[in-house]
Amino acid sequence: DYYTGPVFEAVVERPRIGSVAGAGRYDGLIGSFSGRSVPATGLSLGIERIIEVVREHDLVASPSTVAQVFVAYFPETVREAVALAGSLRDSGVRCDLSLLAHRGLGEQMKYAGRKGLPLGIIVGPEEISTDTVVIRALNSGSQQRVGSAEAVRRVQALVGDEQAGSPF
Repeated sequence: DYYTGPVFEAVVERPRIGSVAGAGRYDGLIGSFSGRSVPATGLSLGIERIIEVVREHDLVASPSTVAQVFVAYFPETVREAVALAGSLRDSGVRCDLSLLAHRGLGEQMKYAGRKGLPLGIIVGPEEISTDTVVIRALNSGSQQRVGSAEAVRRVQALVGDEQAGSPF
């Protein structure tokens, strides 16, 4: 009702999202609030719909990370995981500590893989009870169990090997 001139709408048909933007001329709208005539045009974007289209058509690459290692853990092993992440960082290894401990290990590792991380470290209840961690090459799924005391040195070596082309 408030448009006084051309009206435009941008519609996405695949996927069937509908309108993602609308624009038009509405000279009388501002005047109805200000008491004076103000010529105007405007545009509105549906950001959630635009994001859905971008995802559906894979128009923007997922952001990668500068981290070299992902530390996955469980709610009951957070203390040990944080300590390991700190030790890795102190040694110069760029480390991403999971914020998904409430999710399963598989989901955490899939997240790390989507981010392009080459290595994942699992700090679970079994690992804590045996004073070990599991280091997994996320591109191949191969893994090895190492003692907690040697984990940082082993990860440093694997990160160097990964940059050369082969983590295991």
